[in-house]
Amino acid sequence: MTAFEKAARPFGFAAAALLVLLMCYTVYAVLAREFFDHTELGLVEYSELLLMGIIFIALPGAVLRDDNIVVDVVDNIAPKRITRRLYVLGLVLTLAFFTVSAIAMIEPAMGKLHRNQYTMVMEIDRFYFWIPILFGFYLSIPAALWLIVHRLCRREPSVPHPGHDIE
Repeated sequence: MTAFEKAARPFGFAAAALLVLLMCYTVYAVLAREFFDHTELGLVEYSELLLMGIIFIALPGAVLRDDNIVVDVVDNIAPKRITRRLYVLGLVLTLAFFTVSAIAMIEPAMGKLHRNQYTMVMEIDRFYFWIPILFGFYLSIPAALWLIVHRLCRREPSVPHPGHDIE
């Protein structure tokens, strides 16, 4: 197991725990409604918040594992040195995307914090929905940077994905 995989594990475990919580809560709500005629208020709001957590808490782990979506357009026709450079360029663009997005998120997140907006049923502060988003994007920045530095400093060939030959 590489250092990147070890660093990614806590994010995967946290997302998995939130997924289990979401599944249990949904099953409870369905069973309560079916057998006890009890409607669980706030199911949609809690599910939305848990789903945000699942997606964005797992994001830095996906970056660390290098599990981004990859399309092999030039891998089979370009020389390997070009493929390596394009791969690093893709990582740099990923870092730029996370950085620009994280900066752009500050204003709307702070707007939710200062306006005291709440959900309709459970009156959950809307700022809480921004916490996993900010967490995911702000921790993905150092993850992407670490991956870039690692790829640039390695002398031996690197194979970022199974089936890719970037030697």
